[in-house]
Amino acid sequence: MKETDIVQALRCCAEGECKDCAMHEDKQRCQENLLDKAAEAIERLTAENADLHKELEWKGMVIALAQREHAKAESKCKALINELCQYCGKYKYAHDGACDGCRWEGET
Repeated sequence: MKETDIVQALRCCAEGECKDCAMHEDKQRCQENLLDKAAEAIERLTAENADLHKELEWKGMVIALAQREHAKAESKCKALINELCQYCGKYKYAHDGACDGCRWEGET
C-alpha cells in the first residue's frame, strides 16, 4: 500500500466515511490493518530520512575536506611561484616591466 493510499484511508477513517476507504474490505479488522500499515510507513520513512541525513552529512564533510586540500594546494603553488621569482631575480624590477612575458606572472 502506498503512502497516499494510507493517508486517504486514515482520512476516511477519521471522518467515518468507510464506503470510499480502500481498507474497508475487511470490516472486522480494517482499523487494525490501517494502523499497522501507517506505523510501518512511518518507520520506513523515518529510516530513509535518517539515511539521507547521514548521506548529506558525509557529503558535506567530503566537500569541506576537498576545499581545505584545494586551499593548501593553491597556497603551495603560490609559494613555489614566488620561489621561482626569487631565483629569477627580476621580481625587484617588476614595476619597470621586467616580468612582462614571464609565464608565471599571472599565476600569483
